[in-house]
Amino acid sequence: MIAAIAVALLSIPAAASPAQQVPANADGALLAPKLGAAVRDLRAILLSLGPRLPGLAPTPVGHDLAQRFGADLLDDAELSAAGIDLDGAAAAYGFEGAVIVTLPLDNPKAAAAHWSAWKRVDPKKHFFVIVKNRLLVGGNKMASLRSATTTLEKDRRYHAASAGAGDASLFFFAPTARSSPVSAIFAALHPSEHGLHAEGRFVAANTREPLFANAQAPSWKPPAQSLATLQAALGVGGARILNQLLARQFLFDVPPLKGGDVALSVGGLRGKVVQAPAADLKTSDTGPALSLRLDPAKVLGALDPLSPLDAFRDDRAAALVAFKLAASPLLRAMGPITLTSERDAANATFVLDIPLAP
Repeated sequence: MIAAIAVALLSIPAAASPAQQVPANADGALLAPKLGAAVRDLRAILLSLGPRLPGLAPTPVGHDLAQRFGADLLDDAELSAAGIDLDGAAAAYGFEGAVIVTLPLDNPKAAAAHWSAWKRVDPKKHFFVIVKNRLLVGGNKMASLRSATTTLEKDRRYHAASAGAGDASLFFFAPTARSSPVSAIFAALHPSEHGLHAEGRFVAANTREPLFANAQAPSWKPPAQSLATLQAALGVGGARILNQLLARQFLFDVPPLKGGDVALSVGGLRGKVVQAPAADLKTSDTGPALSLRLDPAKVLGALDPLSPLDAFRDDRAAALVAFKLAASPLLRAMGPITLTSERDAANATFVLDIPLAP
């Protein structure tokens, strides 16, 4: 029965667009136009992270993927031996609590033998479907595909978000909640041994709530020791998004922001957020509509004095101690993170850089 449900997502050419392989009502998706290129680039960034973060090296990550999906999705030799076509398009997406991967095949018989052996290990948790030249693999929640409507390729939000996207080995797409001023996020991802570079677009939910008010953010010289800085010419939608993000955390006390020129500086980890006075902001004729910078080294410096005993002081201190334990290894591996965004009518384009530390 599940095979019949999945036929629409599987009976397509192996080299077709990966957006044809994802339900339009998916929670989010990673899209690979050429599986082999995506595997190569993901391995490169994990190889660079491995010496500093052993858990994110290709071997342990690949082992986890093999347990969940039946093959090491980062090993092109293993994929080829299992009948996967590395020149075809692939996708991974979230769907009603399940993570599902669809892969192109050049040898369906080899794939059937490989994934049948994987399924026998745990028939209650492992599930796969092969139709012609495509494999669909995931957990025991694949029955949720009964509620799939049409494919992502026919979704208007996807077309609005991905318009003008350049070449990349991986693309990311996610719709947002109906209450959000942004209806979807799309990014072309360029992972490499140097880090992650991404270029994409935020799509405004409606033209009455533009993300930016002006084409350039105001110029402002933030304090030298800032952990993070933000400068933006916020529109109604942009201000609402920022207020929603700030309301979801309790580490910093920031008054509600309105649209217009805004500049913020985070000077510490105990609510030390400085909002620049309007008098200190200067009109800028160049530069992006939004500029965000986070310095992981300075964040680590602010976290260093914290000890586990600080977690007993209050909820904020407990959250910071937990963040230090979980995030310190990753922060040490990263250089300064930057996000810039340009106004595109009511929408916005963006560039994100997460470099790896030398």
